[in-house]
Amino acid sequence: MSTSLSPRILLVGAGAVGAIYGMVLARGGAKVAFRIRPKYRAELTGGMTLFRHTLFGAPKVERFTDYELFDSDEALSGRTFDQVWLCTSSTALSADWLKPLAKVTGDATFVLLQPGPEDFERLAALVARERIVRGYIPFISYQAPLEGQRLPEPGLGLAYLLPPGMTVPLSGPETRLAGVAEALEAGGVRTSEVADVGPLLATGAAVLMPLIAALELSDWSMKTLRRSKTFALALGAARESLDIATAQAGAARPLFLPFLRPACLAPLVALAPMAFPFDLEVYLRYHFTKVGDQTLAMLNQVQTEGLRQGKSTGELETLIDALVVSRNRV
Repeated sequence: MSTSLSPRILLVGAGAVGAIYGMVLARGGAKVAFRIRPKYRAELTGGMTLFRHTLFGAPKVERFTDYELFDSDEALSGRTFDQVWLCTSSTALSADWLKPLAKVTGDATFVLLQPGPEDFERLAALVARERIVRGYIPFISYQAPLEGQRLPEPGLGLAYLLPPGMTVPLSGPETRLAGVAEALEAGGVRTSEVADVGPLLATGAAVLMPLIAALELSDWSMKTLRRSKTFALALGAARESLDIATAQAGAARPLFLPFLRPACLAPLVALAPMAFPFDLEVYLRYHFTKVGDQTLAMLNQVQTEGLRQGKSTGELETLIDALVVSRNRV
């Protein structure tokens, strides 16, 4: 297990998350490879075009070429990696590719970026817990251009925004965590070691998923959302989700819980689109439509856990039912 500045890192998925983490890791000197589906080999051969957003001005065009591609487990056979980063959706982890991947990657450290406790348990059934480091996705990235978006260079690519002062929290066994942190720090991304990133992830997802469901029900319009009864329903579901998620993680209830009310958050929802150098509503529609099955799965998981705990889940259930009905109409 290497902790040198040239670790061998395999990222599963070369999409909006994997490509950006891969670029950061390669910039720090890591030897980066992607495990991809065969159908993506042609478009990824020769490099990727990236558009780096800043808070002001036009995106900067970058090229990322320093990586290898593997499109089968057989191709990985005989290769050794220090780290394997799982850059997929939560629902993708339930597919049958994870088990053979775990077998062919030896003693590599697995970096889990998915938010749910179920994701950790699913991976821990295949990989020893002492080999798992949990992380976070603190940046925004997407396939570009978005609808109606103008970029400084024609063609397709990946756009991303690294928030100023971005820090990636990590948790896991010290010997494993050190190598992951070192690779990110070498690429210019700050990290912080926390005892357990799980409660942080659970808290964020507990608030975000109900709001995303409500935004979908509002046709991805923040103006419509904040003026609708769905906003209050979503915040009620978020309060239930937080109660459930913090109990499951053994964490204290967050101090902002009483402020999850329409009167408190409506101004933030109104101002949010102005804080981004791209159309936030178009981005949210694009991204969360693509991973819509994950949104619904996470809401269902929280409700199931709430019922197990004997907690109130009435507003969660109402929101889930409304989302299912809305999707069935399409």
